[in-house]
Amino acid sequence: MDDPALSTGPETAADPVSAWRRLAGGAVLLDGFHALKHAVRFGADVTMALTADRAATLALADELAGDVRDTLAALLTEVPHETYAGLVPRPHPTAVAALAVRPSRAGNLERLAHSARTAPVVVLDHPRNLGNAGAVIRLAAGFGATGVVTTGTLDPGTPPSYAAGRGCTSPPPWNG
Repeated sequence: MDDPALSTGPETAADPVSAWRRLAGGAVLLDGFHALKHAVRFGADVTMALTADRAATLALADELAGDVRDTLAALLTEVPHETYAGLVPRPHPTAVAALAVRPSRAGNLERLAHSARTAPVVVLDHPRNLGNAGAVIRLAAGFGATGVVTTGTLDPGTPPSYAAGRGCTSPPPWNG
């Protein structure tokens, strides 16, 4: 870790593996640099971020995400590549993974209820495919929708949805 002044809190820095395992069950996995970058830009509550190469990750931030570089530097904890690979389902080429607080359904609906309705709200009635739900969230953002609401039991706040929505720079509020 090359920048101790910008490292994460003492508990995470002292034992990132235990902290990751404790937090992972109820969190959203942000898989890769770009997912983390966008989550920070969206204002997600990112609880911790790991990388196998802090210097390379911060160089990527300097090149692609100067606006959130300092935040990323404060979040990132470097761990050996083997440790990183053991904590994620499939290691990402950028060797970056983070955990974020899963937004609550009630919180998202409350935020949506108080959003100015300058555009339609998109409703997905019992979606069956999480990848499609993520794609709809991304498209809704692109078209300036006020928000996205889903009915049924599928949770759009899961990795397939996030993967399909990757690259969305300003997601509308959605319920989960």
